[in-house]
Amino acid sequence: MSFTHIPPGPAERSAQQYMVRMRDGVRLATDVYLPDADGPVPVVLTRLPYDKNGEIIRVDVFAEALLERGYALAAQDRRGKFPSRGRTVVSERPDCPMWATHNGLRCPRTVSAL
Repeated sequence: MSFTHIPPGPAERSAQQYMVRMRDGVRLATDVYLPDADGPVPVVLTRLPYDKNGEIIRVDVFAEALLERGYALAAQDRRGKFPSRGRTVVSERPDCPMWATHNGLRCPRTVSAL
């Protein structure tokens, strides 16, 4: 059996790109889409095992719908997936919401964490 390696898609131009440092030093590729608003805004944080900039997962379309409603979107590739560093693990739950709130985004509550 053979597999075809698919490289990461190009970064979305309407997003701000970050390599977010986790507590253990590993950096995760994160795209942040911000609405036109002053001050903190609520944020939806999503972490994908698929390429957030690929042709199959259209994060930009999801972001557009959220931005129209005044929400920010932080879309992140999981550890070891596409541009994110480190080995693949199941969860980064505490680190990512902490990063978002320290960067001017509001995380009022966690709706779900997969």
